[in-house]
Amino acid sequence: MMSKLSPRALYLIGFVVGLAIGVIAYIGYKNTGSATLFRLSIAFLSISVGFFVVWTGYMAEDFVLQKGQIERWVQTLGIGIQTVGYFFIAF
Repeated sequence: MMSKLSPRALYLIGFVVGLAIGVIAYIGYKNTGSATLFRLSIAFLSISVGFFVVWTGYMAEDFVLQKGQIERWVQTLGIGIQTVGYFFIAF
């Protein structure tokens, strides 16, 4: 039986994975000068930052605000930043 991961853990994992892929793509760009790798690095770093914003919102809610839910504007900001990354992947 699999245990459920909380959204906080999933957003943190998404941040780390996106950051790792973005750094690897950037290193590839620096070595080859490929415009595609540059776009991929921007995309995954943006997705990573979006995950980090939402995770930070959850942490602020847990430890500071304690309202029981994340602020809507924080989640919207994080998802908006991720959308920029997904645009670069589609581009």
